[in-house]
Amino acid sequence: MKEYYNKINEVIVRLNKELEVDIFKNSKERKYVDARSVLVKIMRDDFFYTWVGIQKFMNENGCKVKQHGTIMHLYKRFESFKYSDKRLRTLYYTIMNEVISQRLTEELINRIRHIEDPDKFFALEKALDKLQI
Repeated sequence: MKEYYNKINEVIVRLNKELEVDIFKNSKERKYVDARSVLVKIMRDDFFYTWVGIQKFMNENGCKVKQHGTIMHLYKRFESFKYSDKRLRTLYYTIMNEVISQRLTEELINRIRHIEDPDKFFALEKALDKLQI
């Protein structure tokens, strides 16, 4: 879980920088709520946090969330505005692509390191050659 926590912190830094906000500031201004909704979407879909887990994370970082229903609302809010707000949609997909590609790369490297059967290794090598990787 520590690895996920570090990646979430990277996402938070990126969102704060790109949207020029402090996600954990207790504010109901639209830019803060939008930033939090993108963070909740990423935490829920890519890092597999529970609603209560996201609530706990937010509270630990200074953003007072009294009910996990608030987190669910932020998630649904992103789903509703992702089609109308091009800037946030683009930022979300950019972050997701970076996070997912990093995770896939690390996972593939770990799996390749644990291949013991030489035939499987050579089959993988041939497949990667066909893909020109």
